[in-house]
Order: sequence, then structure tokens, then C-alpha cells
Amino acid sequence: MLGRCSTRPAKLRLSRLGHFRLLSGKSVHEIAPSSLDGDNSKVPELIDGRVKNLWPQADMALPASETIFNKFGQFSRRLHHWESNAAHLSETLAERPEKVWEEFSALYRQNEQLLSSFGMIRCTKLMNIVTRESEARLAWGRANLIANAVQKGGKKLSPPMYSILIRAAYRSRKFDKVFQLWQECGQSEFSRTTGVWNSYIAATCGCYNLDYGFNPKSSKYSAEDVLTPIHNDALDLLSQMIAEGLHANARTYELLISSFAFKQDIDSIRTIVTSVWGSPTDNASAPIAKYGSVTHPHVATLTAIVRAFARCGEFQEGVAYADWLRKRFSVNLSNKEAIAFWKNSLNWALWTASPKGNTDPATFDSVWSAAINSFNVNPNRVMLYARLAHLEKNREYDSGRMGNFIELLNVARQSKNLGPYERDKLLKKFVHRIARNLAIRGYDARAIKLVNDLSPHSPKLREFRSHFFTYLDKSWRHNLRRRLLPRSLKTARANAT
Repeated sequence: MLGRCSTRPAKLRLSRLGHFRLLSGKSVHEIAPSSLDGDNSKVPELIDGRVKNLWPQADMALPASETIFNKFGQFSRRLHHWESNAAHLSETLAERPEKVWEEFSALYRQNEQLLSSFGMIRCTKLMNIVTRESEARLAWGRANLIANAVQKGGKKLSPPMYSILIRAAYRSRKFDKVFQLWQECGQSEFSRTTGVWNSYIAATCGCYNLDYGFNPKSSKYSAEDVLTPIHNDALDLLSQMIAEGLHANARTYELLISSFAFKQDIDSIRTIVTSVWGSPTDNASAPIAKYGSVTHPHVATLTAIVRAFARCGEFQEGVAYADWLRKRFSVNLSNKEAIAFWKNSLNWALWTASPKGNTDPATFDSVWSAAINSFNVNPNRVMLYARLAHLEKNREYDSGRMGNFIELLNVARQSKNLGPYERDKLLKKFVHRIARNLAIRGYDARAIKLVNDLSPHSPKLREFRSHFFTYLDKSWRHNLRRRLLPRSLKTARANAT
């Protein structure tokens, strides 16, 4: 009981015992510091007439001569500001994931306990989106900063967070951090989950970068930049995981066949896929996977199978098995998620085509026709560039056949996986490339007709049309045509003269 109160404002005083005194008239009410900052061992200090660390979470120093009610209002407003910042970050996470890192880094500098009001699910989602959208060299630094923010917010890292951190460390080539995170997760109060095991298998068993040496873009990287120095055996890790009482899922077996593809072990790949998902030639076998189980194949499974077989030089076998698996387990290859499957299939059909590989060039046409005509897939930029590269590889320019080029441009113009700006930019590049190559080879009329027919559909093409006609009038175009003639024809003309 405070007793009778006067009209004089309440003031804060520091007693000799280290307690705060709220003075109001003749009544005195003492408040222990532990009720304010949660630490009985600390006694507030008076520095320059101010009480230090009254509310450490607000980083405020309370003037002893000012009223406590005014400062409480400032503290309340600051807490409200922090809550609004957390709500704003949550809104950005849901509606604009591409901007979430900028928002988080700006708000985290103001308050290191920003994620204290976030649940574990939202913290995991934040870390996943940031690392997924970041460049490889920045992935680990950003993921580690979010992990520190989670811990400063009063939470402990969960197994899904360890899984994301291991992937980020691998992408940034921090192999020592991969092993450190693996050991730390095993010593935490949470037990390792199948997801953590999958991330560790992927990072240490050569399951990534299977296109190294096939994809022309990978030529600018050295083996040290691409390949991991940690070489664990995927089967051994799978045995250890099962010994801990965990069950492998479809992702685990996808990583297993990717690891064998890295080692060029086609027999082990065949053994795993037939024992887990069944064999098209042996109906008597009893596969592990059941419809609706954790080993039920999905789009990523079919993609991993095609990639693994193609890496070992058996692309057509992989496509045939993936098609059989699609029919057996009713995997949908017509939705937006199926773009990854078709993109990988077209790229591997292009990279492994003869004479470099042993894949029939007609296989690319079959896969493209199935994607566009049978499954009504809207191709993305990567698929369209793969199709153009295939036509150029087959020397379609030399014959002057326009059907395939016109079909490609119409598909690009109608694709729903391209935004308006990206579509105009891509059409301009394609028309410029096709028309220029046709003109160099003497098919001027066909090049002009192509530009005239497509220019009304795009502002960038209308701009390109005038530049292209100027290009046709250049005298050095004939020198380009002469330089691009086959070597045998050049030799014949030189001998004739």
C-alpha cells in the first residue's frame, strides 16, 4: 500500500541498498532491480546523474531527476516501434521474398533482438529464402548472420536450420564449416533428422555439379572451384542414418544415385532405382516405394534419374525409365514445377548429343515435342536457348529452312513463363541472331520476311527492323559471308584461281 498520494510528480531515487525508491508525497515504495532487468547480482550504477541499465533491452539510461512516467512512455513507444518493424519484416517475407534480405539487414542493425517475436517456422523460412536468393559467395555469410539473430532472439537452432546452414556453407565453399555444423548439430539437444542427413550427404558425396565438363558454361571454373574436397561414401552414411532409427525418403535416394553418377557407376544407379521404385522389365520385383509414401517419386526424382543416367552416357535410358516411372506413380509433368525436369532433359540431350556424346540428335526433337505438344509446357528462357542452340548445331542456317525457327519464335511469343520485358528482350536477341545468320549465308529475302512478320509484335523488334536494313546494306557483310564459308569450299575456290 502506498498510502496517501500528493500531487507532486513521482521521482526515482537510488537507496543505499541498491533499490529504486518511488517517492510520492509521504509514501515510499521500493522496487528491487531484479524486477526490472532480471539480474539480482547487478546493482544499477549512477553515471553523470543517470541510472545505467534500468531497461537494458531498450538501451536507455534514466535521468534520476526526470519523472519515471515520461521515460516509461518513451520505452513503450520504442517497444511499439520494434514490434512494427518485426511485423513489417514478416509482411515482406510473405509478399516480397526478393526484398527480404534488404529489410532484414536494415532492421537488424537497429535491433539485434529483431527475431525474438518470430516463431521457429518463420525464422526457418527467412533463412531459407535469403540463402536461396543469394549468390553462392554470399550465402554462408547471410545464413550465419540470421543464425546469430535467431540465437540473440532467445531461440536455439533447429535441425531444419542446420540443414540450410550446411547447404549455404557448401555453396560458399566453406567446407570446414560443413563439418563443424554437422558435429554441432549432433551435440545439440535436437537429434539429427533425415533432412540434416540429406544435406550432409549432398555436401560431402559429390552430389552437386554433375554438369561439370558437359555444360559449356562450366569451362570457366577449375576443378578446385567446383568439386568438394570432402569425399564420403553415400552408402556408408545411409547405413549410419538407418542405424540411428531414421528412414530414407525420396530425396535420400536421389542423392544416392547422384553420388554414383559422380563416380560414373551406372550399375549401382540401375540397382538403386530398380530396387527402390521398381523395374519396367521385371514385374515380379517388390520395390520399396509405395504410392503416397515418403519414397514416392516426384518431379525432382525424375530429374535426378535423367541427370544421373546422362552423366554416365545413357541419356536415352534415363528418359525411358523416367517416363515409365511417371506413368506408374502418376507424376505430373505439366505444371510449373515440371519446368526443372524439362530444362534438365533438354540441356542434357544437347550436351550429350553426338559427336561429343552418344545421344542421337533426334532425341532432342522428341523431348522438345513432348514438352510443348504433349504436356503443354510453357518454356522458360533456358529451354528456349537450348532449342536455338540445337537448331544451330544441326546447321539449320545452311539449308535455309525457316519452319523450325518460326515455330521457336512463336512458342517464345506465347510462353506464359516469360514476363513482357523478358519476352521482348529475348525475341529481339533471337530474331537478330537468326536473321543475321540467314543474311550471311545469302538468304536475304527470308531474313527480311522474318523481321517484317515479327516486328509488329514487339517494340524492340520494330526498333531492330530499321537497324537490320542498314546492316544489309553494309559492304562488309560479304566479307563476313566469305569468312564463314566452309574450309573445303575456300580451298576449292583458291585452287580454281
